[in-house]
Amino acid sequence: MSETESVYLPLKPNRRRRFGLMVQAVTPAILLILTALSANSETVGGMLLRIGTAATGIVIIYGSVKDYKSPGSGKWMGLDTSMMFSGMLLIAQGAWMYKPEKGFQPAHLLFIGALVMIFKGVMFPESKAKTGFEIDRKKVAFKRSLFNRKIEIPLNEINSFKLIGDKINVILHSGKQITLNLNGFELNPDLVNELSTLVTEFQEEYKG
Repeated sequence: MSETESVYLPLKPNRRRRFGLMVQAVTPAILLILTALSANSETVGGMLLRIGTAATGIVIIYGSVKDYKSPGSGKWMGLDTSMMFSGMLLIAQGAWMYKPEKGFQPAHLLFIGALVMIFKGVMFPESKAKTGFEIDRKKVAFKRSLFNRKIEIPLNEINSFKLIGDKINVILHSGKQITLNLNGFELNPDLVNELSTLVTEFQEEYKG
């Protein structure tokens, strides 16, 4: 192993967490379909926009339900893309519905919802949520979610790992224990063995 090499062990969301991701992805899709059904359009362009908007919503719902039913899916396929694309479609639909002579109208709500979706997809992408363990020659890093603080444990201080329920205890040479919460993720029985093996390999390389 080279000095810069590291190994990443991902955490896969359990059924409850996948359900939350499905709801997050399906919500804008439902909004797309409802917007397409409620919009009035007498032109060919407007009709095509409505059809495309509704079709996009249906495809997103189908893909989200499929991912939910896939046990151990480590990535939520297309969640960031669907959020941003849905936002852009809502802006297009809102622009089509907008009437300058009126005051506050449904189009404004579409604009607000679209901006929230695009902002979330760009600034807080699900694909950047690198959850799990990353081991290198200096440390073991653990990150539970995009918004959780990364926990870093010096490699040479680690003695062993122990899985208790939905938590992993990292036992240090000093006797101190650091508890890592794995709630919301599938518990792989081999995770502790994989961690122990990798840590031992990196520790031996470090000593060498």
